[in-house]
Amino acid sequence: ALRRRRLRRHHRQALARRLNARRLAFLRHHFLKALAQALGRKPLESHGLPENVTPEQVLAYIYAVLHAPSYRSRYGAFLKSDFARIPLVSEDFPGL
Repeated sequence: ALRRRRLRRHHRQALARRLNARRLAFLRHHFLKALAQALGRKPLESHGLPENVTPEQVLAYIYAVLHAPSYRSRYGAFLKSDFARIPLVSEDFPGL
């Protein structure tokens, strides 16, 4: 029974790694590297995310930045003609 549980856990972990790799397809490697550097964390070799950061946390951070009133008022004119640029801060946010 113990061997069977370990095997199931191994399969769940392998599946989670494959799903995380698919979810990271939209995040460019240089963005992930810059994010890891800004947070002062080591990027993981398997997918490039900083240690202890999930794809959902990165998306939540981007969403929060884009919807912040201060960001919209400051960069509103640029957003009409160019792609959004996400500033990376060096302080650690809860959830990242």
